[in-house]
Order: sequence, then C-alpha cells, then structure tokens
Amino acid sequence: MKQLGKYRKLVGIVLGALAAGAGVWLAVYYRSGPPAPETAPGTGPLVSIQRPVLRHNEGDRLAWQIRLKQIQITQGSGVLSAQGIQEALIYGSSGQPLVRVTAQKVTGRAGGSDFSVTGKVTVVSYQGVVISTDTVQWNQSQGQIVCPSTITARSREAMFSTTGMTYDLKGSTLLAPNQVNLYSGQNKIIGKGLNYNLTTGNFALDSIQIIFNAQEAQQMLGGKATP
Repeated sequence: MKQLGKYRKLVGIVLGALAAGAGVWLAVYYRSGPPAPETAPGTGPLVSIQRPVLRHNEGDRLAWQIRLKQIQITQGSGVLSAQGIQEALIYGSSGQPLVRVTAQKVTGRAGGSDFSVTGKVTVVSYQGVVISTDTVQWNQSQGQIVCPSTITARSREAMFSTTGMTYDLKGSTLLAPNQVNLYSGQNKIIGKGLNYNLTTGNFALDSIQIIFNAQEAQQMLGGKATP
C-alpha cells in the first residue's frame, strides 16, 4: 500500500509540473492501473497514465484536445508519447471543432503547443476534406496540418494523391509542391504545385497533363470522335 501511494503521489507531482510549466499536454483525468515500475533515467517510461485527456489552451480558448487510452512520460526528456488515440480535435476561434484526427500514436513535448501523430492517420475537416496518410504534424502557431509523406485526399469536388502536403486551416487551402494526380469525375489531371481553395473549389496546378475519359471527351467535343 505504501508503494502504491508513492506512485500515485509521483503521478500527481509530474502532472502538476506539466500544468505549471505551460498549461499544455495536461492530463485532465485518468484511471490508474497497476503502478509502472520505476526505471533508470532515460531508459523507459517514468509513469503510465490510463485513459487521459490532453488539452492545450491559447489564452482562455481551447485550441485542441486529445482523448487517449494511455500516456507514458519519460523522465528528464520532456517528451510525451501515447498509444491508442480515440480522437484529436482541433478547435477554431469560434470554439467549434475544425478538424478531427485519428491515429495510432501521438507525441509532443511538455511546454509545447504542437503535436505529431503516426500510424493509419485520418484527418476529417469541417470543410469536407478527408486525408489519409501515415504521419501528420500539427503546427499551432501557423494553423497548419503538415503531411510530409504520401497522402490521398478527397473533397466534395475531387480526389487526389501526392507526396508532401500542407493543409492551411487559416487560408482554407491545400498546398502540394510535388507531382499531384487529381481526379475529377472520370478525368485525371497530372501536374505540380497544387493550390486548392476548399471554400471555392478552385485550384491552380502547374505543368498540367490532362487524361480525359473517352466518352466524356467525346461529349465535350460535341459528339465528334476522338483521335
């Protein structure tokens, strides 16, 4: 019983330190399982907290929150990692959620406002875009979701795939500097340097190649046969 009390006290001390540091990555509640064994500095998790909710505020506004199954805090590193994300919600200035993220793992740093998620990541936006990838980084100060690896995305009007994309929530745009395969209806457009405005549905793309569906192309040409 004394040992159990020791670890419960340790959890309280660590969470209190995080809250005092910057008010981010704060576990609001938890259900503690068996106490995690204490390890040498830098060799493993110091504490393990079950089913926490992490929150970050910008002033008095809730900026994001993440519901988890478990979080591990490693002594001395300031890095927090958690497995089993139930959901991460990113909020706008109005207090309404703008983006919902699911993934297998989240990492961040105590005192920081950014986080990264990895493993079967799905991003669903209020603007009607769904992004599937394996790594996403949230940049709080710039209001951007950065997808550094291969992604597929679909909006109300189109679907596309590329490698490396930024979703700018402030500008309501998808930016992809590399080659993009964009599909609209039965047509395929290949280009580079995508700038896609999610509010208007307009997009700009450089070095364009267009591959038309033969039937649609014939209709567009007034019934004339295509070469």
